[in-house]
Amino acid sequence: MRTLPSEHLDKRIKSVWRVNSLIGTFILALIVTVVIFLLVRLAGLHLNWLPAPIIVFLVWRILSFAVFPRIRYARWRYELLQEEIDIMKGLLFVTRTIIPMIRVQYTDTSQGPVLRAFGLSSVTIYTAGGSEDIPGLTPEDADALRDRIIALAKAAKEDI
Repeated sequence: MRTLPSEHLDKRIKSVWRVNSLIGTFILALIVTVVIFLLVRLAGLHLNWLPAPIIVFLVWRILSFAVFPRIRYARWRYELLQEEIDIMKGLLFVTRTIIPMIRVQYTDTSQGPVLRAFGLSSVTIYTAGGSEDIPGLTPEDADALRDRIIALAKAAKEDI
């Protein structure tokens, strides 16, 4: 059995996930409020059943804000090796992805508004089968990781 990947994300990624959770909660609450308003106004429905889904929604959103980021952070690891990139992540189900360097086509670094606000970046690794993100790195670490991946991928392709 392989050892766990050694690298962790920057701790500020937990705050990024919390902010994203709050944004998602706000958008979802706004949509649900509009739908409920339309159901009451246009269809004349009574809302005796409404407290149960609201309680479930609130409990889920509290968990996604307070508990899930800690669990995600504890499980999120990666390691760049000479021949492959090893990524482990998950909340309830942990996924372990091994990307052979020979399969890497290109990489990107990016910063969305929330990542930028926390001084973090993300590295995306592209293969013919899709892509994989490594979020929550400092911009310097993201740039160095991106450049190292490309150098190792180029070396792996030259060895063939």
